[in-house]
Amino acid sequence: MNAAAAAVHELLPDESIPWTGLAAVATVIICAYDCRRWSCLVEALESVRAQIPRPERVLLVVEHNDKLLKMARDHWAEDQGEVPVSVVANRRSPGLSGARNTGIEETASPVIAFLDDDAIAQSGWLERLLLTLKRPGVLVCGGWATPADPSIIPCWWPPEYDWVVGCSHVGLPIGGGPVRNVIGCAMAFRREVFDLAGVFDEGVGRLGTNPLGCEETELCIRLTALVGGQPIHLVPDAVVRHQVEPERYTWCYFRRRCFAEGRSKARVRARTSSEATSVEASYLRRTVLPAIVDAGSDVFRRRPGALRRMSVLGAGVGIASAGYGSEQILNLGRRARAAPLITRRSSSRQHASSPFNPTRASAE
Repeated sequence: MNAAAAAVHELLPDESIPWTGLAAVATVIICAYDCRRWSCLVEALESVRAQIPRPERVLLVVEHNDKLLKMARDHWAEDQGEVPVSVVANRRSPGLSGARNTGIEETASPVIAFLDDDAIAQSGWLERLLLTLKRPGVLVCGGWATPADPSIIPCWWPPEYDWVVGCSHVGLPIGGGPVRNVIGCAMAFRREVFDLAGVFDEGVGRLGTNPLGCEETELCIRLTALVGGQPIHLVPDAVVRHQVEPERYTWCYFRRRCFAEGRSKARVRARTSSEATSVEASYLRRTVLPAIVDAGSDVFRRRPGALRRMSVLGAGVGIASAGYGSEQILNLGRRARAAPLITRRSSSRQHASSPFNPTRASAE
């Protein structure tokens, strides 16, 4: 651990969360953007209010949608109950990162948890996250997401790609423990994370139905680089059921999401380090390649969907790589366009400060 990280560790208050047992110390933030997901949103929010221990409050951040904002305020205005619900509009830039950052600004709770508007927290979800965050050195933890309706999953769908639909995938450590980053649909942070490492990067992440992501990955990498050690943990028994829409289990969405994931990883790497793709290299070697071999064996056994599953497993890697490469090319173009502007500004400053500048000389 370097000197800077050691100094940060001295500031980390491992016992700072003022729990008596497991008192209400957490605010759970839910971000929403689409009126068509209203029924999912209500179920998600009520699943949080039913948690034991009860959260301090639920904070609903509405993403630049006046109709949804009014619906939510009208619905929960008269129903505060044991766990109050606050409804606010996203005051920052459009997108999930901006909405989450608005929520962070709105609360001073020692623990800030996030749940997607289409995820249903199961019994014990919040308790298990809080117990994990009580461990010394743990600053962030994330739960396990399963599809709410497994019956809609087609026979060719590879479980190694469940991350495409926002669920925990084959290849994650089923026993839990330290990980590089958590899944965004069900995670919790100690307040100190945002004081130490800053908030979510609003240049990364999902905007409406655009399937970009990785805003939580970027923040987790940034945090670990700052404090060292293993501050981020997976908690497999903190379960949420993700209400996956059937259209996400299609080739069209799979292709869009894999391409967007590649682009997102390139953006994160440009902002952080090679750590942004280190886990993906291991995932490819230890999870995807063996799955392709297994699917090939199933083809010979004539199992339903095996050939398509084998094709999809390989295609996902290629499509994500194409997305990664396209974003790198775009980044090169952005830097190339920015370089002449920087040069002109620098030249202008040097010219203005030069003793041979005729404008300056006449002014003197």
